[in-house]
Amino acid sequence: MKILFYIFIFLILFNLFFTNDILASENFKADLKMEYVFDSSGTAHVVNEIKIENLTSQLYAKSIQFSLKDVNPINIKIHDKYSNLNYLKTINDQEINFDIKFKDANVGKSNKFEFFIEFDEESLAKKKGDVWEIDIPKLDKENIFEINEIKLTVPNTFGNESFISPKPDKSITNDNNKTYIFLDNKLLIRGVNANFGQFQIYSFSITYHLENELNRKDNINIAIPPDTSYQKIYYQNIEPKPNNIKVEEDGNWIADFSLKPKERLDVFLNGFVHIYSTPFDNQYHKIITPTIIQLENNKKSTKYWQANDESIQKITKEKNNVKEIYDFVTTTLKYDYERVKPDIERKGAKEALLTPDSSICTEFTDLFIAITRSAGIPAREINGFAYTTNLRIQPLSLVSDVLHAWPEYWDFEKQLWIALDPTWESTTGGIDYFNNFDLNHFAFVIHGKNDSYPKPPGTYKLEGNPQKDIFVTIGKSENIDLSKISLTFEKIKNNFYKNTVTLKINNFSNFAIYDLQPEIYIADNHYFGEKINVLPPFSQNEYVVHIPKNIFTLKTPIIIKIDDQEIILKFNYSESILNISVVIFILLLSLLILNKIKNRLFINKDFKKV
Repeated sequence: MKILFYIFIFLILFNLFFTNDILASENFKADLKMEYVFDSSGTAHVVNEIKIENLTSQLYAKSIQFSLKDVNPINIKIHDKYSNLNYLKTINDQEINFDIKFKDANVGKSNKFEFFIEFDEESLAKKKGDVWEIDIPKLDKENIFEINEIKLTVPNTFGNESFISPKPDKSITNDNNKTYIFLDNKLLIRGVNANFGQFQIYSFSITYHLENELNRKDNINIAIPPDTSYQKIYYQNIEPKPNNIKVEEDGNWIADFSLKPKERLDVFLNGFVHIYSTPFDNQYHKIITPTIIQLENNKKSTKYWQANDESIQKITKEKNNVKEIYDFVTTTLKYDYERVKPDIERKGAKEALLTPDSSICTEFTDLFIAITRSAGIPAREINGFAYTTNLRIQPLSLVSDVLHAWPEYWDFEKQLWIALDPTWESTTGGIDYFNNFDLNHFAFVIHGKNDSYPKPPGTYKLEGNPQKDIFVTIGKSENIDLSKISLTFEKIKNNFYKNTVTLKINNFSNFAIYDLQPEIYIADNHYFGEKINVLPPFSQNEYVVHIPKNIFTLKTPIIIKIDDQEIILKFNYSESILNISVVIFILLLSLLILNKIKNRLFINKDFKKV
């Protein structure tokens, strides 16, 4: 919605007409306060409070005209402090024009006239899934008004704020609602965007087209959407089932499939995802801190992230922090909508600097990562799906599947990966994607150690088969089953001094389980085994327990527990005693032989001396 205000002022003394800009800047001061109060259904009651002050004793305002464009205001009321004002309403295309006549002449320097324009509007707030999205438009011809204040009031039933741009100057909370107050005139020129809700839910279905070109059986790995600090994945189906799903260094989930010679295989998966605006921990999700080695790998120069290039390092010397790097990227690069087409060539950071006016999301991301890494700060790329109804900012199309790229950097103080979107800050005209991150970014793969692999969903296509393989829609709340773990015994390897027990842990849940803590009970002793950080859905993991041999472990059953599963182990006492006896006999025999050899050496030594 655009709100257009036009002021026409009449000079009484000489009956002359002046232009808006001259009148507003030299002869009148126009202040504006805007208030948006939303009810639980999403309807906004809009109040515009306008004050006009005479800056000269020779001019005064006789009438005012304003227009509302691309909206459908209802219950319109225009009034001053005492009574309603007369106005003429006309409609031209999608624009509604109002001509308001003032009742009394407001003559005299410094005199002020105050009036209000009120109406209800149903299009400013939209509920998408479990999230309310609010878009307060910017004002056109902002030079006419000095914006003193914008108030945004929402009911508590909307939920907690998950994204607000720009940052409000203050907020007030009571039992029924919460009010956000914005005072910065420059920031308000680009409007206010806000999301409310704990998380957004998306349903998704993805198809992968695999082919084994070899004359022998082969295993092919694919990257499937993983949990990240900002999202939790719930798979409803993966068909056919993979051999296993493992987590690689950058946090990607790699599913393994066996293909026969020359076999083609379509892998279909579907599920839903919870998207959060900030990193989170809960009983189903754990933020995994990378190792020092992993962070070092996310600081290296690569083919597309030329952190060691002179042109990149020159920028690094001038930019002292991540915010300055981010601002440099958003203001230097210009989005080129003509390059949004299939099989577009990726330019990389260095080339993006040479041709800044021809950039897409990959250039914004590559340049940010290269400069940030050059500054010694770990950074990586997230490649995935960005949900938007604005076709102008839908990013990159790869053979009919819309993908997007955005960066993350490692915050050493917070010990978190922080997500940003310099592309969307640029294409939306300044919505803040540095201090806020919305609920519309769905990560498919993470590129850190390698700038191109693993390949994201949507790129597993066979020649002559370019159909759309990714479908993402706003979802709804689903019931989440409890974790389902099975613990089975695999084998025992007997050594003379210990038993090595191998167990298999299967996760039959449709979501990843974190921080599995094995517990071992031997007689009255209770031990904790090495923790399993993450077990992806439909995956399995071998767990090895080393149990020393002694009188307690031989005669007492050993209990191993993981989650709510347990296994009881009983060892063969007679066999173990026999093995220990053999070990003792061999040790004694070895000592006897060593002793005889030692004595013989001493005897030979003494004989030579004689």
